[in-house]
Amino acid sequence: MSPDVSLEGKRWDTSEGEFLELKFLELDGVQISQWNASSDHFPKLERLVLRKCHHLKNIPSSLGDISTLVMIEEFCHKTTELPLFSVSEKASTICRYTDVNGESKNDL
Repeated sequence: MSPDVSLEGKRWDTSEGEFLELKFLELDGVQISQWNASSDHFPKLERLVLRKCHHLKNIPSSLGDISTLVMIEEFCHKTTELPLFSVSEKASTICRYTDVNGESKNDL
């Protein structure tokens, strides 16, 4: 699979064996609203970055069970409701957004 993959449609279903060696995943401006995945689909994932994924309703909760996952970053607008997900205790989550004054902010 190419590093730059286009996701089309409103739903993304990943499957076991598809991303066995993937350590970094960035979704940027995808139009999907539903993401169906399991922790065993991304067994080596260390970092997940979401940018401009305004339609995505939630992050698959089972991704929180990935033992190698240490960071989830979401770049969003403060008015965007963050997806609900569970991550392991060692994983940190960050939401970066721009406030009304144009200043960059972080929510941990």
